[in-house]
Amino acid sequence: MIRRYTRRAAYSDKHWGVGVAKCFAPSEYVQDTRLLSLFGEAVELLIDAHYCKQKGGCTPFAPTVGGAQLDYFDTRRGPHRCDDLAAYLKLHNSWVDELALSGDCLARKTAGRKFPVPDIITHTAAGEGEFYEIKPASASGRAAGAEKIAWFNNVIGTYGLPYEAGKKYHADERLRIWGNPWFGQPVEVYLHWWLDRDGLILYELCVDTIGAEELSEVFLKMLVAALLAALILLLRGAARSGGGVIVEGALADSVSPMRSPLGPPDGVPAIDDVPSLAYVYLLTVQREDRRGHSVDPLLGHLFSAEVVGTDPPEGWEPGDARPWQWNAPTMAAIADIAPDGRFEPNGRAVRELERDQLLSLLSGLTADEGIDSLSGALAGAEVTDEEGDGGPVDAAALAAPAVSAYFQAVADEMLYFLTNARW
Repeated sequence: MIRRYTRRAAYSDKHWGVGVAKCFAPSEYVQDTRLLSLFGEAVELLIDAHYCKQKGGCTPFAPTVGGAQLDYFDTRRGPHRCDDLAAYLKLHNSWVDELALSGDCLARKTAGRKFPVPDIITHTAAGEGEFYEIKPASASGRAAGAEKIAWFNNVIGTYGLPYEAGKKYHADERLRIWGNPWFGQPVEVYLHWWLDRDGLILYELCVDTIGAEELSEVFLKMLVAALLAALILLLRGAARSGGGVIVEGALADSVSPMRSPLGPPDGVPAIDDVPSLAYVYLLTVQREDRRGHSVDPLLGHLFSAEVVGTDPPEGWEPGDARPWQWNAPTMAAIADIAPDGRFEPNGRAVRELERDQLLSLLSGLTADEGIDSLSGALAGAEVTDEEGDGGPVDAAALAAPAVSAYFQAVADEMLYFLTNARW
């Protein structure tokens, strides 16, 4: 479901563009549950930080550190999540049977249900407390959140715990997390989260740009893929200034749309393969714009390739690169990466254009301190799926799929644009 909201006066200092945005759960445009899981981890980190700020500070549960440890956050500390929860509750409620509670939690998971561990629990100095669950604003997210709240309410009743579904966190926040121009037009993405009901915090993504209501589904899918790729690279430790090893590694492992699926079965785009040529054209235009050579992207004659010779060329063998004859403006723009004007599928020139595009993605992340705090936050970490329902996934392995998904989405958007002459 796509939600719309109009800018409120309270948020005018956040520079909303036209005041109307399209809002949706990320799962509407991303099918890879691993990528959604890692994105969900980033969202939880941001909301946890805001929660602590609003309540005037937190003392997170950390058994090896000691101290008050009043606030529990469902993070990957090492022990099983059910054991972790039971240890926290035992710490603040001496009568709790830690082994029994952990066993009840594990039995529920063994029965094929979702992990019933709340995302946030706070125990106050007065001996009371509250808990919250964080979920995407989708039908499945709402249902899973309600299920977890109901289960933990049962735990509260069974063990006589002094907690209730949270009401004190008055959240209705919109955080600008990413912004980059597309075809010369500014596009901004916000994370919006709010307290939907007692104990349940929901989040969604909101796209704000000129003519937001006319954006195609293909464009929105590309935009979400861009955001996920940028955030995952940041979470994995990529630096804003250049990306370094992380970006290079992701590029080396990704599959360029120049090879598949735009090209023919032999993997070599034809000289009149318009989508492939448009893909190179788009990346070239955006690279030139970032280099300070502003170009009107709608003036296609500035950057183009001409069909020359026969197809296939005389003497061509499967696997050989086919000669694309680029015009003079294009040749000037790409001279540093393709002196002869040749773009071999999956070759250096295409990789350089893609690498430059990736660095642009990272630069599009807002300079907000919350976003900056995510840098390297999950380096080496393992995560479970969005609902905590699947096996652990190595976060390091997700950079390449995220990058590949983004470039595939770019290719799909260009093909849609060429076919429909609109977003």
